[in-house]
Amino acid sequence: MKWSYIFLLLALLTMVSCRKQDVRMARITVPQMNSQDCADRVSMILQRIPGVLGDQVAIDRERRDVAVPYDSLKLSLKNIEYTLAKAGFEANNIPADEKARAALPESWR
Repeated sequence: MKWSYIFLLLALLTMVSCRKQDVRMARITVPQMNSQDCADRVSMILQRIPGVLGDQVAIDRERRDVAVPYDSLKLSLKNIEYTLAKAGFEANNIPADEKARAALPESWR
């Protein structure tokens, strides 16, 4: 009986310690984000990335950066940066994809 309680206690502790989410906050600099339309586009891109908590994304147009909460068990900061770069936006010194950048409105380049 004593062993049953010990086993039950260990099983409970194991279940409690399993994490389902590890939310982290990243600050991403997007130098070409100079208008509200551009900021909206960046926000839309971020909201479509699985693992990003899109409803909590905070954009600061004056500083030209974005605070992005994300689940680090699903993706890394580099995934987010490269997704923005593939969409045509420089992100934390990751250069923008030239073809995608050329497709953006001229005022966003």
